[in-house]
Amino acid sequence: MKSIAKFPGREAANIILLAFVMNIAVACDGGDLRAETEKDSALRSADEDTSGKQALKFVVHRERLHDGQPLAIKDYEARVIACNGAGLPVKALSSDELAKAGKHQSEVWTDGARYQISDVEWGWRTPSPGSPETSCQFEFYEHRRDTQSNGKDVRVRSNFPGEAESETQQDAGVRMALASEDVAQAREDSLGIGWAALGTSQKKGQPCSRWKKDETEVCMWSGGAAWGISEAATGDDCQLGQTGEAFLDALPLTASNSVQAGSGCRLEVASISIGGAAVTPPDGIDKEGE
Repeated sequence: MKSIAKFPGREAANIILLAFVMNIAVACDGGDLRAETEKDSALRSADEDTSGKQALKFVVHRERLHDGQPLAIKDYEARVIACNGAGLPVKALSSDELAKAGKHQSEVWTDGARYQISDVEWGWRTPSPGSPETSCQFEFYEHRRDTQSNGKDVRVRSNFPGEAESETQQDAGVRMALASEDVAQAREDSLGIGWAALGTSQKKGQPCSRWKKDETEVCMWSGGAAWGISEAATGDDCQLGQTGEAFLDALPLTASNSVQAGSGCRLEVASISIGGAAVTPPDGIDKEGE
């Protein structure tokens, strides 16, 4: 391209004037340009990994129901009535034990790269099922599974039946934040398998997307894209058959269903916290740099 000095004088003057006007326009519109740059930066950050994000902690409760009441409690009360009617000695549960019976709890901490999950299940049993002598001697139990990952390996400690302490080496990597197109695609996938979108709501001060399919209603957390958590609808059984790792992919703030008359389930996030002193790394997670 020719230099300005080689243009005729009038053309050179016009080019200089045009450049001056453009500089003024940029200066006057600097706020919008900065805003656009910040927007572009935010969009780019959605494609980055979740390392360095604020830590997240939440607790999820879920249980099976019968006629709208906790199934474990209804079964227990029916058994006690039968025991009393048969004149058999009863070893009863305490009120605190009965309040927990049948509940599943998952407590999850993650900063995107690392996580710790504690899964707990409470219930009752009798020492020798079918034995008249012990059929009314109720015992409370707690099964617990602690799963911890530093992003490179996973350690599990469990007293669930059939499970044992284990440690596996794996390249777990870092969970990726969800870009806007990922969020949109996940919603399309939910619609494609029969979920109906019912709008938005708030639970525990957090936004969620409402979904319904047959007798199941869920409100999926819509604020978790930075941690790789989708707002797409998942499952129709309140995640009762899942460990807490499932909530790192999609987190219902509430869920309920009644597959048939008298039966169903209920799920609720009891608490959710982002950053701050309430979300410090658990024991066993390196606290350096937090």
